[in-house]
Amino acid sequence: MRNEGERIEVIRAFARWFQRAKEEDPAVRAELDRLYRVLKSGRLELTCWCSPRKCHAEIIARELAARAAREGLHVEVRYA
Repeated sequence: MRNEGERIEVIRAFARWFQRAKEEDPAVRAELDRLYRVLKSGRLELTCWCSPRKCHAEIIARELAARAAREGLHVEVRYA
C-alpha cells in the first residue's frame, strides 16, 4: 500500500488472493489450521498496526469465525 487512499483496494486484492490461497496453497491451509487450533484453545488474538483502520486481518478473523460457526462454536470477533 503506497498511501491511505489505496487501503480498500489493497484489502479487496488480499481477499481475492486469500480465497484462492486457502483452497490451493497447502502452506496457507496449514497456517489457518494452526490458527484455528489456537482459536479453539481460547488464546487467539490477531493484531495489526492498521487498527483501528480497516485491515486484511479482518478477513482472516472472519474466516476463522465462520469455520467455528460451521462446527457449532461461537467466537467473538472484536476490532479495536
